[in-house]
Amino acid sequence: MIEGAISPVGDVDFFKFTVPAAGATVRLETFDATGKDCAVGMTTTLKLYGPSLVQFTPATVGIGDGIGGCSALVYFFSGGAGDYYVSVEETGNDAVIGTYRLEVKVQKGGSLESEINDLPASADPIPTTAPPDSDVSILSNHIMGDVSVDYYKITVPEGKSIRAEVIEGDAESCTTVGDIDSRLTLYKGDGTTQIAQDNDGGRGTCSKIDGTGGLLQKTPAAHGLPADTYYLKVDSIASGGAAQFKYRVAVTVR
Repeated sequence: MIEGAISPVGDVDFFKFTVPAAGATVRLETFDATGKDCAVGMTTTLKLYGPSLVQFTPATVGIGDGIGGCSALVYFFSGGAGDYYVSVEETGNDAVIGTYRLEVKVQKGGSLESEINDLPASADPIPTTAPPDSDVSILSNHIMGDVSVDYYKITVPEGKSIRAEVIEGDAESCTTVGDIDSRLTLYKGDGTTQIAQDNDGGRGTCSKIDGTGGLLQKTPAAHGLPADTYYLKVDSIASGGAAQFKYRVAVTVR
């Protein structure tokens, strides 16, 4: 977590970070000065660059992808270990930001998805109990189109919130039409009572549920949860190739 400011208007801040290993998944997210929330009216944009400072595509995450108007990006670095760059700017470049915080966090690699995990009783565990918060990514394969279902179980301590997002698992992209079209559903500990559902709330046609933050959560039902084991279902309502894809489910509990 690093602190910065956007001043004067039009200022852009660049940061270099090191990806420690090939195939790492990293969450990059901006917050207000608290490091936990996003103040009303604050908007940021993140842009991601490779070692030679060539901007990634897709790279820009603007209003609506983090908490409130702050930005967030969960990215799988298939290019391997090395130094990468991220820039932070005020969305629109027409205002200053007195203080913001940027978090860059490598997600722990969970075990590969097992099959069959198409029921809550056979759900794959996502190990998210390490304090003070946890970031885990699991590689999975949605191989049977619109009839395929994958379940994961998440242990949540009292009062914590869930951020869950589907991102790329291979060459297929969330932003290329016909590649990945996922849906996420969050259930209570009984495995049947639905708490929240999202189809295209992530990048492109990938899905995201985000209960983190203070007053500006994207998914209030996933915020401040009672201590319990919760179930996350990944499926697709698409047909054809868009319903058959490799993916990563990236989960943050904080």
